[in-house]
Amino acid sequence: MNSNRRLPEIAVALSAVLLASLPRTAAAGEFHAPRLGVVCETPAQARPGVAKSRAWEQSLLTGNGAMGAMVPGELAHEEIFLSHARLFLPRVMKGRYFELGKYRDKARELALAGREKEIWGEVIQKASDESGYAFTRDPFMGAVSLVVDTPELPKWSDAQGYRRMTDFERGECTVRTDDYERRIFASRTDGVIAMRVKDAKKRPFTVKLETISNGRPSGDAAIQRIREKDGYMYYRVDFRKENGKNPFHGYEAVGLRKGDEVFVKIYPLPFGTDSMFETAKRELSAAANAGYARLLERHAPVMKELMGRVTLDLPDRDLVRKFHAGRYNIISSTGPDGVLPNLQGLWSGSWSAPYNGSYTVDGNMPCAMSFWTRGNTPEFNESLYEWIMRYYDDFKEAAKKGYNARGIHIPGQVTTTGLETAYYRNVELMWWHGGAGWMTGYLWRWYEATQDIEVLKKVYPLLKDAADYICDCLEEMPDGTLGFAPGYSPENAPHGDFRSQGDVMNPDLPKGGYSTKNNPTMDISVAKQSIDYATKAAKILGRDEASVREWAQKRARLPKYAVSKDGFWAEWLIPGTPDNNSHRHDSHVYALYDEAPAEILTNAAFVAAIKKTLDARMTFHEKENHMAFGVTQIGYAAAKVGDAAVMERAIKLLQETYFTDALGTLHDPGWLFNIDISGGFPGIIADALITKGPDGGFKVLNAKPASWKKGSISGLLLPGGIKVKKLSWQGDSYELELLHPDGRITVQRK
Repeated sequence: MNSNRRLPEIAVALSAVLLASLPRTAAAGEFHAPRLGVVCETPAQARPGVAKSRAWEQSLLTGNGAMGAMVPGELAHEEIFLSHARLFLPRVMKGRYFELGKYRDKARELALAGREKEIWGEVIQKASDESGYAFTRDPFMGAVSLVVDTPELPKWSDAQGYRRMTDFERGECTVRTDDYERRIFASRTDGVIAMRVKDAKKRPFTVKLETISNGRPSGDAAIQRIREKDGYMYYRVDFRKENGKNPFHGYEAVGLRKGDEVFVKIYPLPFGTDSMFETAKRELSAAANAGYARLLERHAPVMKELMGRVTLDLPDRDLVRKFHAGRYNIISSTGPDGVLPNLQGLWSGSWSAPYNGSYTVDGNMPCAMSFWTRGNTPEFNESLYEWIMRYYDDFKEAAKKGYNARGIHIPGQVTTTGLETAYYRNVELMWWHGGAGWMTGYLWRWYEATQDIEVLKKVYPLLKDAADYICDCLEEMPDGTLGFAPGYSPENAPHGDFRSQGDVMNPDLPKGGYSTKNNPTMDISVAKQSIDYATKAAKILGRDEASVREWAQKRARLPKYAVSKDGFWAEWLIPGTPDNNSHRHDSHVYALYDEAPAEILTNAAFVAAIKKTLDARMTFHEKENHMAFGVTQIGYAAAKVGDAAVMERAIKLLQETYFTDALGTLHDPGWLFNIDISGGFPGIIADALITKGPDGGFKVLNAKPASWKKGSISGLLLPGGIKVKKLSWQGDSYELELLHPDGRITVQRK
């Protein structure tokens, strides 16, 4: 693909107007907005009503898939927040795992008797007390601050021509005035963070590594700061406490200044490694000898090629730039060695991240990954495979000890251990069974889109593990079908039932109430998909005939989807369970996130119920306006069922509410940095334009709103190894060029 193809000129100021060129200066030269990126006219500032300490969330972003930098954009005193994707602060965990499997029969008995509230005391508490298990997490952490002090620089508000910007095609952040410029990027080719200063007035500046100013390290870490070591900036953290699954006992950050250029690298310290300082000296010396310009020359083409794989043209230029901003954020926070975007991608401006910055598998993490394959970066799935294998032994143990099951169980939250943990003692999520199926589903779609048989051979054992786990967790229900008892629909409970996390409709219900409920639709959807994927893979590879027969028998006994008595898409497949449409999660439409099952889309009653549900849930989100991921769930489902109106409402709410000034993304309106929708936002737009249909073909302009009067998209990767060479439309007429794996180009017109 020609990565030099002209993309829409989408970089705009916060005022949504392309900035005019500024006068040429000796230091900074003539200003041009990047062709693909974002330009801000102020430094990072907290949104109204948000604590000033959270201003870092509005920083510019650069990342190389391992390290990241957040750039607020101050002048005289700039604190650039550096992070490493593998650094989580260890916490003591008493007991490796509490063996829920011992109490599985008791949990099933209580669940089927409608006594779900008793499961806490009779199962969870007993198992926890026996093992001494502590419900603790090890949070993602910012690593170190790169502090640049230039006392003679004015305040940004007094400077002429102040701008800060990110160039998505170069992965480079810039802070500048008419006579000053500071650039920084995280190199994908040389593995360092590089910074360069150009100043027409040659004002002196200092640079040092310091502890991040937002918050302070807990007692779990001991900090040893050395201002200079052999001419290098040096910063070290040793963890006081050891979590047996955290592979590191601390980390070093080492920096080298050479004139007006600075080079920094963060080194996690595995057990058995005392220091990486000698390696750091060699690597940073090599970077400094090459110089900023040469490093950027090697790095920028890689970013440009990745960003150039997909193009979009729409009348709404702000929508287009946020489409690409989402892609940029996910690309920048995905790397080799099993590096996946956590809740914060790989960035943090604080010592301890909100929600622990975990890999939150019940929604956020898959949302971040959801555009990988469709967005023509299928190779990123290699990192998912590596991530699963990193925790594989834990996932096996979690299945065996937690559920008496074969295969693997991937818990709802993962950091440095793959065993079951929780944010707090209200642990409904432990009865959620969808993690392994959801994650391995992306591995199946990796094969489906590339048609690479070697990929299928690699991932098949995990597909089998997911299906085996599901089969072993299924219980016989009173009506003779198979299902889940107990079960959990993240993170909801039936209307009028016990209080659930995020349930704002029932504030008077008892806090800490249990929101377990049998046969959640989400888990049934995951079960069907997991069995189907494993079966298809086994037949292609000619393996495991006995397993295929077992899977078929279990699949045939799974319950059918249902419409509730009120005409909504049932969230629990238990007759009479009242709907709760006033909730921030929309887990029960899971089957329509990444797929378009014929079982659903060919049933008019199901489609009508889903559309009614999506409208009700979207109305709730528009009123309460508090969690971007739930809106993304609705957007994906609306695109699949062809509901252009609801899809557009979802996109509009995400576009207007959940992007930072610098085009990072947020969990809540105005605050809580979280990049899950960075993957979901472009995915919804793509699905609205072309998506897989229930017959295996492609539905074109299935959910295109009328406001998208004309436009085009190219580069999307579809199942069967087919690429969208170009889809262009005007009104309801379109032309679709598809590039097939054998080199053929086919054209469809309407």
